[in-house]
Amino acid sequence: RTGDLARFIGDGNIEIIGRRDTQVKLNGLRLEVKEVETAILNSGEVVHAAVRLLNIDSQQRLVAWIVLPEVIEYPVRVLEDRYMAVIQTRVNNIEN
Repeated sequence: RTGDLARFIGDGNIEIIGRRDTQVKLNGLRLEVKEVETAILNSGEVVHAAVRLLNIDSQQRLVAWIVLPEVIEYPVRVLEDRYMAVIQTRVNNIEN
């Protein structure tokens, strides 16, 4: 029911091995990775998106890889700002 995957190991303990879904916890919020990917795709500017929770410099970060339909020369900062707004809107909807 929780979405966690586990197994019994030889000594009788339970080993947690992952999740059945793509839910992650970031800053106390549970996020469905597929929903964030869908929000990015719904922007209309992205043809593929992959989102993962990574540990970078001892901090959890939600990271998105995107594929644009054509080569566009945007400074990285412009892309970060544009898609962070999409992700932040999704997070705000979860919080409310």
